[in-house]
Amino acid sequence: RRVHGRMKSAPSQQFKMKMPAQMEDHLAMWEDRCSNESMMSRQRIERQQTDERVKQTQDKVETIAVSLEDMYELDVTRDLLKRVANLEKHMVRTSVAIDWIVEQMSSSPKGSTQVTRPSLPALESEAESSESEIEDSGPPETAKRIEELGLMVHIKSRKSPYPGTNINRFIVPNNNVPWLEVFSKYDPISYTAPTVRANPPWADSVDLLAMPPLDRPYIPFNKLDEENKVDRQSHTKENYDVIERLPRNPQGRTGMIGRGLLGRWGPNHSADPIVTRWQPGSAGDTENRVLEFIAIQRVDNSEWAIPGGMVDPGETVSATLQREFSEEALGHLGKSKQEAKIIRDKLKEFFSTGVEVFRGYVDDPRNTDNAWIETVAMNFHDEDSSVLDFKLRAGDDAQAVRWQEVTDRIALYASHQIILKKVAELHGAKF
Repeated sequence: RRVHGRMKSAPSQQFKMKMPAQMEDHLAMWEDRCSNESMMSRQRIERQQTDERVKQTQDKVETIAVSLEDMYELDVTRDLLKRVANLEKHMVRTSVAIDWIVEQMSSSPKGSTQVTRPSLPALESEAESSESEIEDSGPPETAKRIEELGLMVHIKSRKSPYPGTNINRFIVPNNNVPWLEVFSKYDPISYTAPTVRANPPWADSVDLLAMPPLDRPYIPFNKLDEENKVDRQSHTKENYDVIERLPRNPQGRTGMIGRGLLGRWGPNHSADPIVTRWQPGSAGDTENRVLEFIAIQRVDNSEWAIPGGMVDPGETVSATLQREFSEEALGHLGKSKQEAKIIRDKLKEFFSTGVEVFRGYVDDPRNTDNAWIETVAMNFHDEDSSVLDFKLRAGDDAQAVRWQEVTDRIALYASHQIILKKVAELHGAKF
């Protein structure tokens, strides 16, 4: 590139004198092109970094949204509600600013310094709002939206990519999740995993989406399927809709149709045993004692979760609870046959005295518009640690197993944190 305002050395002048004018023009063009590509590369990197920061912030907002569930049943302070509303405004400002940056990068002439700032929503400072204004304005928009969408609103059920794939769901905004909301542009992605299409024993053998509506066979949705020994009734209070012989997710749109990784059309019933004890050394202190539960680390995504699994055809929920706990949290006990028998006899009696803490829909990342998870969660409490007095070992369905404090400070799979909250309330423990 030519450098002005600086004296050239003698060799450089001789070189330029010998260089043809056409070659000199090509050299200048090449330098300009390299400079432009370098600038565009830096801009792409900066944009990617900005997008990543926005994504991280959005993930944090989703986590906050999950923790706001059942918010109005708790004595939540006005300050918390105000902070959440302000956080949502921050996200709107960030989104508008990024759009403006991209537009300026693509449309502004090189070297131009004349730009028009975007109009960003104003943020309300703490000093600008009095307590009387908060009372008059009512709860913030975020809280209203979560309350309107109901318990366990789709958050993880709308995440992309779909588990185990690179497939992204059709994006469904919060206000378009309910089926009652008109969403004419809704065009969900169709996906059923190859393992499900292979017709294993735990899956329905018919692919309803591959058939015209009038050719689809009758399946007794909202009833007990006596022929296949499958309970197709929902744990929710009302029957789910069946449109053109296809079951429809009672909690709304997910951005995907088909069955995904789930075997059954409609509800896929699971059972979650929450086995608890008081942390050793804290049981005597009724005010500060710490509740613990047995957590397993899932093989498929390494997330920590309550041990549980699907109810097999013809199997009772109580049998599933004990089977799944034994498979995932006990593994190979490393005991003699006689010792193992004693342990299993104790567990059989232990699992006959559980308390149901939750029954219903689960916000699971495997859910689709036509197939979803519902569960029965039961708590089995070892008050004096006399039953589970042996070392836990992870089974084939888990990477690891451990005693974990019942708290809202840990990230858990699906809606398990919400279920644990109910367990803590049952025992009067801190959460």
